[in-house]
Amino acid sequence: MNKIGIHTFSWSLSELLVSGLQPFNIVAGNDGRLYEIRHSDLGTIIVPAGELRRLEEIPKGFQFNLPKIPGELLSKVISFFRDYCKNEIVLEVMVSFFYHPVKEEYFVEVPEQKVTKERVLFDTVNFI
Repeated sequence: MNKIGIHTFSWSLSELLVSGLQPFNIVAGNDGRLYEIRHSDLGTIIVPAGELRRLEEIPKGFQFNLPKIPGELLSKVISFFRDYCKNEIVLEVMVSFFYHPVKEEYFVEVPEQKVTKERVLFDTVNFI
């Protein structure tokens, strides 16, 4: 639990109740939401927390931490795809990019596959 003046922040309601309610309390619920508990001599109210000015905004999204796939490798894969799109015959085909953390480099796997205009079928047992 973290006490800041008349505010408390807690991950557990039972922990908060043992330590004693402050006038303004924030506690995490098992539904993944934060709840504001306001406590006074008159009574106690618990509501889902709205905008909490004391908390920083956390950016949403995914941060890719691996290095970018080299352009030369992407160019080779695009060339491979173009080989399957010739003379008005467009086929689906699949490749997978993998990163080797020890060698710190990418490699591409192309599984044996049966391709059509609508789908790619390959054996996952023999893949990689």
